[in-house]
Amino acid sequence: MKRRRVSFLLRLAPILLVAVAFVAETLSGCSTLPKTLRYNAADSRFALDKPSGPSLGSNAAQILHENGLQAPKSVDDLDRLRTLVETDATPDLVYLYAETAYLYARRVEKSRPSQALRLYADVVRYSWSYLFNPALSDSLDRATWNGQLSDVVLLYNGASERFLHLVLLDALKKSDVEFPFRLNGTTTIPTESDAIRVKYRVEPGGWRPDEYGDFYVAADCAVDSLNFNSRQSGFGVPLVVERRSGDRSARVEEKYYPPSIFFPATAVLRPNPSQSLGTLPPLEPNASATFDAPDFTLDVFDPMTTSDFVQNGSAFPLETDLTTPLAYFLSTNGKLFRRVAWTGLVRPDELQQTEEVAAAQEERQLQGLYLFEPYDPNKIPVVMTHGLGSSPITWMEMYNALRSIKGFQSGYQFMFFFYPTGQPFWASAATFRKELREFRDTVDPDRSAPALDATVLIGHSMGGLVSRMQVQESGDLIWSLVSSQSVDSFDFDPVARQKIQDWFFFEPNPSVKRVITIATPFRGSKFANSFTKWLADRAISAPQAVVSVFSSAAIVAFLSEKKEEDADFDSTLLATSTSVQSLDPDCPIFKVLDDLAIPSDVALDNIVGIEPHIKNRKIQPMKSDGVVNFKRAHRDDAESETETPAFHTVVHTHFDTINQVKNLLGTHLALYAGGANVDNRFARSRNQSTSTGPVAPDSDFYRRAAEPIQDVANVPAESVGPSLPPTFYAPVESANENANGATASRFFGPRSPVR
Repeated sequence: MKRRRVSFLLRLAPILLVAVAFVAETLSGCSTLPKTLRYNAADSRFALDKPSGPSLGSNAAQILHENGLQAPKSVDDLDRLRTLVETDATPDLVYLYAETAYLYARRVEKSRPSQALRLYADVVRYSWSYLFNPALSDSLDRATWNGQLSDVVLLYNGASERFLHLVLLDALKKSDVEFPFRLNGTTTIPTESDAIRVKYRVEPGGWRPDEYGDFYVAADCAVDSLNFNSRQSGFGVPLVVERRSGDRSARVEEKYYPPSIFFPATAVLRPNPSQSLGTLPPLEPNASATFDAPDFTLDVFDPMTTSDFVQNGSAFPLETDLTTPLAYFLSTNGKLFRRVAWTGLVRPDELQQTEEVAAAQEERQLQGLYLFEPYDPNKIPVVMTHGLGSSPITWMEMYNALRSIKGFQSGYQFMFFFYPTGQPFWASAATFRKELREFRDTVDPDRSAPALDATVLIGHSMGGLVSRMQVQESGDLIWSLVSSQSVDSFDFDPVARQKIQDWFFFEPNPSVKRVITIATPFRGSKFANSFTKWLADRAISAPQAVVSVFSSAAIVAFLSEKKEEDADFDSTLLATSTSVQSLDPDCPIFKVLDDLAIPSDVALDNIVGIEPHIKNRKIQPMKSDGVVNFKRAHRDDAESETETPAFHTVVHTHFDTINQVKNLLGTHLALYAGGANVDNRFARSRNQSTSTGPVAPDSDFYRRAAEPIQDVANVPAESVGPSLPPTFYAPVESANENANGATASRFFGPRSPVR
């Protein structure tokens, strides 16, 4: 009895594991992480986020001591200090006023916001003058970012951020007030003693200026955490901008954008260059002063296309935050990311329903390709395809990390394929094939964008099968599993005949030059067993297209049995109605899938998941990721194959996988720099019906991959970036460096717990 019970538990274990896998796959990427706020570096620098704070910095304390001054304790004390500064403006006194005014404004911000607004404006003016007024800055060593100079940048950024925070907060409290900033308009902001006029401008970038809608300070957005913070230290205030729902018909690719998009921007608050501060001359002595000139200009930049701003003829780095806007975007797109992933698994037909794209005056299906950033014909598309029960949200960790690399920002166009995962994977591959063709016809009908001919596909789990089938040539190998006779010899109805043509007869997409597969069940998975298939048959509503093909095939099979000479017909493959059935290792398609030809100029890379904590070899007789074992995930024909120590549902979010994909994309960008087509870069003799074994480490491919990028193509190695360090998931100060080589810890302190 005891032995029988143990045997029963061993048989039950895979069932429990697959149930956990399905749930984890479905929930991957959903809102399960705590809400966090982006920290204010100035607050951290001056201990405003600590119970013992705030405290003056050592520089300010020394200046007070040297000049025999007391630290200001009231706004009157600050006004007297400002009068002293305007009378005798030295770099030290300007710095002292900026720091003490910021600390006092932070203290009174909630109780007296209008007073805080005035003080923040003063901090912006004086810190900007410290940095850029020739009367002050000429005496500074501009190549040396000493402690005082970096603190001034922190004060400028912190004051600019809190200034915008108060302006936007005031508008938010007044529900009848429109968003305070309008493109090329001037906003009047009242303070305790006067009014501040701010002109709003948008610099050219990926999104058109008229597409900039309402924006939020990134530090004010409580969002779900992502493991990697893509931030760069510099000048300005990172923003989260909502794309305006104005005239979007100007974009031919409009239907590929989700209903709402939030994208990153950086605001630089520039004081009026013609205004003087006491005895200090104007920032630009030759600038003409007019009566209605604004006090400040709010210049907004796109950090995806612009990394610097120009002042006094010199370029200075922008403060950027790419992660918070992406996380905010994920938090607000529930329909796309949180609900339909499960719907696509159990009711796949619903993802084929259409929704109106109002601005484009057309409709699109929920399934299909999606863009989250402006389309650029000079960028190489990288299309990511999710696995069973998932959605594009599962790629956000990798997307967030990869798009932070400077060379990738200008070189790659990241896209996502969303499909109903309840249908057989060959049906999804046919949809993907159609979507890629229609996208090319939409954005490049005359085939004049060579970058699109270097497309990269990345697929996780079942998405790897869907992606690989885009570069395979079927011939009649798949159909031979059904019959040795041609399709035309059978009396299918027209709809079923077209579906069979789409599913089983296809050619490789000539635009695809690399396929990266991750934790892919190339030979099925044992977790698609009799129990899970039984469960799927009851949980998944079979797609209508599959049902119609099977119904037509059943009639053909019945008629074939009536004629002895036409008895050569097997409808087993056509009767496969769900994705779980299609992943059964005994599914007929796996008999021929490895034999389908692939062009020699397509690079194939494979990443296998190995869960190191699987100990019970009775359940898992060989190394496995918990769902797909190594034997079924391994490829003999891969150009490169690496292992990642992670469970199946999180292999693609693991650091090792992201780093490997980053390196592969770096090599690919070098080979196809600027979209130039490089013939036969990966040419090889591939016998698809015979396993040739993995490529040896000393092969020509590995030698090319190990070469410096500048030796392979005209792409500087630094444009792609170094290999991601082991501290990839560490706080940003240990992973990022500023433009001058100094670590960013001066600019990014610990998160402020409360705003």
